Amino acid sequence: MQRKTFAISGTSVIKRNAALLALGSLKLAADVTAVENVESGINEQPEGFYETLKGAMNRAHMAMMLSEQNGQPRDVYLAVENGIWQDDQESAWIDQAVVMALIPSQSLCLWEISAGVEYPAGAVALARSRGFTRTTVGQVLFEMGKVSDPKDPHKDLGPNSRTEILKVAFKSLLSKVLEQ
Repeated sequence: MQRKTFAISGTSVIKRNAALLALGSLKLAADVTAVENVESGINEQPEGFYETLKGAMNRAHMAMMLSEQNGQPRDVYLAVENGIWQDDQESAWIDQAVVMALIPSQSLCLWEISAGVEYPAGAVALARSRGFTRTTVGQVLFEMGKVSDPKDPHKDLGPNSRTEILKVAFKSLLSKVLEQ
């Protein structure tokens, strides 16, 4: 199999490690680079599936645009956007990620939704009152002393870290990419 080139949007260590772990578990020969200065174009704390999906799509497209402008086009562009939305019964707030792969040569965009972690409704309400444009629920949970890392509240609220949750989602997504 030909070695594929990947770019992951942004420089988040959690997101990059999750992608690298997923690629390694699939034993995929790949070169992976991070594309800096990739913005989602949405709120700091996305609310709802569609805003979260839009953030992932924006990140993937911006990574592609910047890579091509820098003369470093890639086979696949990866992006992650975490967001919160209510469960089917609208009784709980769940943080989940949309992980996305953009494959320009095939004009194809694939995505997966990660497993979720429930957020306390009070923390969601407080973050909303401060404004989702600048405040995340993870930041509020950290300030409340409920989590040890505002970027990875998952490790304190659920059975797995954010890296592990994203790795599983990336592995599923990358399996689809390999089928193309």
